[in-house]
Amino acid sequence: MNSYKIITPELFTQEHLNYIDDFKKSINMISVQSDLILGAKDTNSRHIISTNAYARIVGLANGNDVANMLDKEMPWENTAKYAEYYVQEDKSLMDSLDP
Repeated sequence: MNSYKIITPELFTQEHLNYIDDFKKSINMISVQSDLILGAKDTNSRHIISTNAYARIVGLANGNDVANMLDKEMPWENTAKYAEYYVQEDKSLMDSLDP
């Protein structure tokens, strides 16, 4: 089993950034091939990328549109309304060390 250390975006190395760029390309490819709901956030619960299907649910046109947004900043009222619960869930997931 691989063990990963969770780090904040401020500590990302160029290797991390390259991995994230490749991950974003994969998510974009998935977006055009399916309606899969998928995304990733950083340790501050700030969105990095999502599929187009997720973006449409939160009131955005494209998965890239969620980048750098917090749940409380999403156009769809119910996402913003329950943002604090999503952040708690994110923290719980990270605390479990099994994201």
